[in-house]
Order: sequence, then structure tokens, then C-alpha cells
Amino acid sequence: MKSKHVLLLSIIASVSATKNDTIKYAASFLKRLGYINTTDNAVTNIESALITFQEMYNLPVSGTLNNKTKFLLNSPRCSVGENNFMIHSKWNKTKIRWYFPQTQQAHRDTVKMAFDRWEEISNLKFENVQNPHRKKPDITIAVIRKESQFLSRLPRHF
Repeated sequence: MKSKHVLLLSIIASVSATKNDTIKYAASFLKRLGYINTTDNAVTNIESALITFQEMYNLPVSGTLNNKTKFLLNSPRCSVGENNFMIHSKWNKTKIRWYFPQTQQAHRDTVKMAFDRWEEISNLKFENVQNPHRKKPDITIAVIRKESQFLSRLPRHF
């Protein structure tokens, strides 16, 4: 009988540790993506970040780490926070550096033409960065695979 109690306690401890690890894992992702801005991992801070994340992705808003939220947190994404411009205050830069690695010159020329159009109608200036180690780009443009989750967010004619 004693071994059954030990086994049960081991299972309970394992489930609790896994839940705690999952919350810590989610908190670290939410921090990296810009949903949590402090070093404080308070439960209310994590719940608030989860709510914002769920709203951003049109998920059922619960503030809890449900399966759909876990799935999206674990999905591949860019290495920079995705919500910096939607959640935080206005970006004060007017000179923006962009970088488009591993692409043909014709593609960079097309992107440059688009940025030139933005310059015509805004107070923004765009600079194409050739070496990101010498000048840090504000925007890095990448070609994504057809199966990417971000494809569904693009206009149909894109």
C-alpha cells in the first residue's frame, strides 16, 4: 500500500511541475514577443499578457494557457516581437533602415520602389542596409514558405 501512495505522490508532483514549467515557458515566450515588459512573472501579468495575445490572434479570450494558445505560442515566427507597434506607444524614428537578405537585386529594387512611395507621402526616410553588422536594420524582410501561418494574414491577391 505504501508504494501506491508514493506512486500517486510522484504523479501529482510530476503534473504540478509540468504545469509550472509550462507557465514559465509561456511567460518566457510572451516576454520575448513583447507581451510582457518587466522581469516580474506575477500571475496577473501573465494573465494580462495571455489576454492580449489571445485578442491579437482572435482566439477565445480567457487569460489561460489553453491548447489553441499553446499551439500559437509554439508556432514558428520572426525572431523579433510581433506586437511592438500595436501595443506600445508611437515609434519615434523617421529614418528607417531595412534589410532584405538572400534575395535578387530585382526584388530589392521592387521593395525600394515601395519605400520610395512611402517617402513621397510621409515624413519617413528609408535606407537599404547592405551589411547588418555595420548598420542595424529596423526592418528585416524575409521570404516565407507557402505553409507559413503568416500567409493567411496577407491580402488574397498578394
